[in-house]
Amino acid sequence: MTSQDERDRLKEEYKSHYRSIQETRKKLAESERVAKIARTLRDMNADHLLESMDSVLRTVREKIELAEVKLEMAMNERDSQEQQEEESPKEVVKRIRMDMGLLQDEMEATVREIKANKTIGPRLTK
Repeated sequence: MTSQDERDRLKEEYKSHYRSIQETRKKLAESERVAKIARTLRDMNADHLLESMDSVLRTVREKIELAEVKLEMAMNERDSQEQQEEESPKEVVKRIRMDMGLLQDEMEATVREIKANKTIGPRLTK
């Protein structure tokens, strides 16, 4: 065996030893992480956690209800504005007839008030 072969053999041994060290370190890190999670779960107070979740859920529900109310109010306001802006054709015709009727009444009243003399043609007396 030559010195080069011996060097290659040692190199492979070192590589395998290094790989085993790396694997052991990964296993140690994983086991520490699992132990930390287990310790945290063991130390958790279930009642406190449930109260916190109830509080969060209550807050979320309140915000949802508030948003729904705001949305409903906005929709109602928009609908009422559209109803005010857009009259139905029947209402428009009714309003026009009413205006015309009032104008007709005003014109008739004006004519009754004015006593005009006939200016064209001969005057007939009875």
